[in-house]
Amino acid sequence: MQTKSGAICASPVVSESWLEQIAPPAIVGWSDVPCAGKATLVLYLFLVAALAENIHIRMLGAGVPHYGCCWDDPESRYYLRDGMLLVGLLWLDRALRRCRPGWSLSKRHVFVLLMGIMSQAQQPGRPTAPHKFGLVWSGMCLPMILALAAATFAVSLVSSMLHAEEGTILMLAGGYPFRKLQLGLTALCVEHVQSWFAEHFGPPDEAGMLSPPYPETVNTIAAVTYIEPTLAAFLICWLCWEALELGSALLWRALRFPLLCLVLSGRLVDQLLFVAMADEVRLAEQLVGTPFANAAPAAKAALIMSQFTLEGVLLGVALPPAVETLLRKAAAHREANVGAQSRVNV
Repeated sequence: MQTKSGAICASPVVSESWLEQIAPPAIVGWSDVPCAGKATLVLYLFLVAALAENIHIRMLGAGVPHYGCCWDDPESRYYLRDGMLLVGLLWLDRALRRCRPGWSLSKRHVFVLLMGIMSQAQQPGRPTAPHKFGLVWSGMCLPMILALAAATFAVSLVSSMLHAEEGTILMLAGGYPFRKLQLGLTALCVEHVQSWFAEHFGPPDEAGMLSPPYPETVNTIAAVTYIEPTLAAFLICWLCWEALELGSALLWRALRFPLLCLVLSGRLVDQLLFVAMADEVRLAEQLVGTPFANAAPAAKAALIMSQFTLEGVLLGVALPPAVETLLRKAAAHREANVGAQSRVNV
């Protein structure tokens, strides 16, 4: 319906689809988005996903090595990554409470869990031969999912019980027990689940792991499957648009969503630690014969890790304009429908 000031407000409905429920309240619903807008959005998301993953693929092809060749990552990396991940999930849960006050704790928990899983989906391991996928999934992905399920429940409770500053400190400290929980679950999964895969499909070995340069088929699959973290980023941006856009200075509003994408993927911590702790000797060895051989060690480290960091930056920069455009089209479409309905009633 339309108010005296001309603002478009959502009309109450008896039953809503899931996408309708995650639309920003009192602005527009998913049903207000024109069909052409929905189709364009799907194509745009796949395009953004392909472009983001191709940053990594093309930089590897240009001679930029994987960061794993250039340092022995410290255990503190995982504590910091997991602590920052919990902080990002806490922000998301608090944004849901603000933008979706009607959601129950369990609904917020499930949504935050799904976003955490989808944001972390590209992290574990190297590409595998098809018959080795179950081994990697059971040994790396399954423990991460189980640990996230427990962690996001704790995040929901902390979000409900503590102020933002207290919750943030607690979540940062929670990176240590979260990491220990993952390691414990990994040991259990390797012992009970991965052993089943090994018994039926053969034990793990390096022959089942693919190394760069990857075949073009693998690159194509990687680009297509990057739609998972891309979709997660879009849903967060769409759902939390009010929390992302209202208040604060213009610069902070512009940086908030890219930083959130980097925090949820863990790449913010990786970029900072790698620049500070990468092995200068191995950096020099890996970049011999490339145009980057004479760069400063910090610049080399920043370049190598940027093949992953820039993926999150691209999502954070490319999706907010798409959401804003979609909301404007949906609002115009609703206003046109309300105007047409008003003329019919007259």
